[in-house]
Amino acid sequence: MDPSSEIIKTGYTKYTNLTYIVMTNKILVVVDMQNDFLTGSLANESAVKVIPNIKREIESGKYTHIIFTRDTHTEKYLETQEGKRLPETHCIAGSWGWNVCDELLNANFGIIEPMFLNKPTFGYKDWVDYFDQNYLIGDESEFTFTGTCTDICVVSNALAVKAAFPEAQVKCIADCCAPLFGDPQKQESALTVMNSCQVDVIRPTKK
Repeated sequence: MDPSSEIIKTGYTKYTNLTYIVMTNKILVVVDMQNDFLTGSLANESAVKVIPNIKREIESGKYTHIIFTRDTHTEKYLETQEGKRLPETHCIAGSWGWNVCDELLNANFGIIEPMFLNKPTFGYKDWVDYFDQNYLIGDESEFTFTGTCTDICVVSNALAVKAAFPEAQVKCIADCCAPLFGDPQKQESALTVMNSCQVDVIRPTKK
């Protein structure tokens, strides 16, 4: 292996003249933009409306990595605590409703190979392990969150990442997120909580 040119961990480190160089990962996290949350069993017009904004971010060229999370349940969903409180079967693994919407999967990713993360509940609890498995360093990364639902899965994962990697910069783009059932009060409440926990909320520039 030639240490002067070999990429050691894709997207963030390399050796140059035997010096270990760390480059910031810029990671776009697209939370649960799956068919069931858009036009399926938990259809949400406000989530459909942010698809073009998320696609804009995917195609912006600003990111080194793009991670799609997928809410992932089994046929026994209604027997779970979540299922009893939200009794609407959705995102059954392998089903049409579980898939990320075509509009985003068909976006122009450039040279980036999108990554997928399946999670059985609102917040993914193994971010550190996931990053180790994919040769990434969380505390030397910049995370930008988008997706649905702002007040459930987006806020849960943004705070989970902030807890896992306290030195990472974590952001949330307001106009790339949508609350459950389009409730604007829940949207604002979630954004306020994230801001209080040092997640930078990026809002559209007023014209």
